[in-house]
Amino acid sequence: MAEQSDKSQEISEEQQLNEQLENICLEYQLLVNKSQEMAPKGTQSKKSDPNTENQIDDDDLEEIANVADNLDSLESALDVIEERADRIREQLLELLTSNREIRQSIQEENEKLRECQSKDNSNAETSSEPEDQPPTNEHQE
Repeated sequence: MAEQSDKSQEISEEQQLNEQLENICLEYQLLVNKSQEMAPKGTQSKKSDPNTENQIDDDDLEEIANVADNLDSLESALDVIEERADRIREQLLELLTSNREIRQSIQEENEKLRECQSKDNSNAETSSEPEDQPPTNEHQE
């Protein structure tokens, strides 16, 4: 009974980890799409005027500031995703370790049961042997 509850608990934990991983992947995809939307727009061909070539427009400065802000938010979101991935990896390692321990304990219990059964069988055979043998007639000539 305890083994079944442990297995069902492990299965539910694994399902939760899979759901978290799917959510992280979806968030990552949304961030990628958002970053593509926020990418600097192609520079439109501006009239090349020697006086304005070295000057930066206010629009350009604003766009650069927006891109910098977007990169900062993307970086923080990626940090969150990395932290979640690390937590999931740790939980998976714990799950694998506990599975190995459970499997090993089950194998040990099975081996002990087999040993007990083989001892019981050998004890039963040795105790029943004298009864099974026919009586010997020493007086026959």
